[in-house]
Amino acid sequence: MDRRGLEPLRIGAVTIDFTGERVVDAGGRRIALRPQSFAVLSRLAAAPDQVVAKSVLMDAVWPGLAVTEDSLVQCIHEIRRALGPEGERALRTVPRRGYVLHPPGSPPDPPPGPSLAREPAPPIRRPRRVGQVALALLLLAAALVAARGSGGARAP
Repeated sequence: MDRRGLEPLRIGAVTIDFTGERVVDAGGRRIALRPQSFAVLSRLAAAPDQVVAKSVLMDAVWPGLAVTEDSLVQCIHEIRRALGPEGERALRTVPRRGYVLHPPGSPPDPPPGPSLAREPAPPIRRPRRVGQVALALLLLAAALVAARGSGGARAP
């Protein structure tokens, strides 16, 4: 992800420098953040106050790799720890959907109401591998039936 267009972001006593790819405290000391965690934070900062789906974050940080959501959860935990007390308020979890970064000065979350309650749940993503395995089993069964049929029809 190109982080050059992101302005430095201050959350509480912590400053995030996207160009330099570093997080520093009020005293200028660097706060350790793994590259994957910084990539998640950068992706969230690129879409402030918007829910970023878990799948979008996973595809951005681990493209083409099979990782569990636990990898993403660990990154979120590390980001919150790095951001300090403001981290819990600034980085919110949206259950079953994703995460949203509320930078300081952004509008607060809207109160829960009927419009939020009626929002449809995101579609369940089923791995393509399940369909591939089912097709392979179907082809294997057809081959076995064909083999049995041709074995009994031999001429004397």
